[in-house]
Amino acid sequence: ALRQARDAANVANRAKSQFLSSMSHELRTPLNGVLGYVQILQRDPTVGRQHRECLDAIESCGQQLLTLINDVLDLAKIESGRMEWHMKPVFLQDVISRAIASTSSLFEQKGLTLKKNISADLPLVSADEDKLIQVVINLLSNAVKFTDKGKVAIDAYQDEGQIIVEVQDTGIGIADDDKHKVFERFRQAGDTLTDKPQGTGLGLPICREIIEHHGGIIWMKSDLGVGSTFFFSIPTMGDTGSEQPIQLDRILNSLKKQIKHSSLSDVKKEPTILVVDDDTPIRSL
Repeated sequence: ALRQARDAANVANRAKSQFLSSMSHELRTPLNGVLGYVQILQRDPTVGRQHRECLDAIESCGQQLLTLINDVLDLAKIESGRMEWHMKPVFLQDVISRAIASTSSLFEQKGLTLKKNISADLPLVSADEDKLIQVVINLLSNAVKFTDKGKVAIDAYQDEGQIIVEVQDTGIGIADDDKHKVFERFRQAGDTLTDKPQGTGLGLPICREIIEHHGGIIWMKSDLGVGSTFFFSIPTMGDTGSEQPIQLDRILNSLKKQIKHSSLSDVKKEPTILVVDDDTPIRSL
């Protein structure tokens, strides 16, 4: 009876995950429409200060909702096997640089400094670049979220066929009784540390799924009131990587040459824009 109940629960869980992953378009599209129209109104110089404050509040709430939806859908796609992985040779230095650029405003808002110690000669890894950027952004965002004073540091170095990335903060830390929660879905160490939990409780479980898919592991150490350090490892490609990373400068130069030598005499003075979407408000946007 227990086996049958377990199997039934697994079937129901898979059905839930497949439903959520297939609903991604229907959930995201209307919210993106709301945010798009809000952003248009925010750029309107005739909008008064009071209305602009309302628009800012709408956008902030919308972005929070979009983050929640994205987290739930990412986890559902991973669970149902529908997550698309685009593996290619990448440099972790580039991944970390892009994540730092995406989180720079968070550091500015809280007046925190980010100390970087990234080895310049890190070897290639085979990875989905965007998803690794998502992992580093999540770790940096968490460090800022729970650090009111001090600093955040990010290190990356090679260690016996793998690259280790560390994100260290001087924040509130995590109690021993809460450490087992941080990589569990919908669980937050903040439940017992703060009056109001921050976030969905899905960021670190998604990070764990992404890192484990790449053949690495993610772990942490923390002292309450002192700070936390999160680590993850990614195996290097070594000498087996036959593909080389895309050289954007080379491609851009090639495209510029093609454009320069192509005939532009037949181009109409008023270019045509093709808008394709099955949702009328999105087409209008």
